Amino acid sequence: MRIDDLIKYNEGFAQFIYCAKLHDALEKRKFNDRYEFYCQHKEEARYFFMSVQPLPSMNNQDDYEGILVVFDDITDKREMEMELNRSEKLQMVGQ
Repeated sequence: MRIDDLIKYNEGFAQFIYCAKLHDALEKRKFNDRYEFYCQHKEEARYFFMSVQPLPSMNNQDDYEGILVVFDDITDKREMEMELNRSEKLQMVGQ
């Protein structure tokens, strides 16, 4: 099943792909890139880390058969970092 097919059937997945700007990465062939993005769907906001890797063709190394996209939910890590930053700022103000 292709990404476009999944988007048609799942509103949450469609929003996720939109936030990740995956179509832009594929169109521009931004392979071997890794980046972080923020996505909000309905009431829930999450942070993700994404990497995009080409899957080269066995017959022609200049072409690719597909791509491997790996997403990692880093929301907890980002929230802890933001809380630490807030605490440090409050500590500075208190001094």
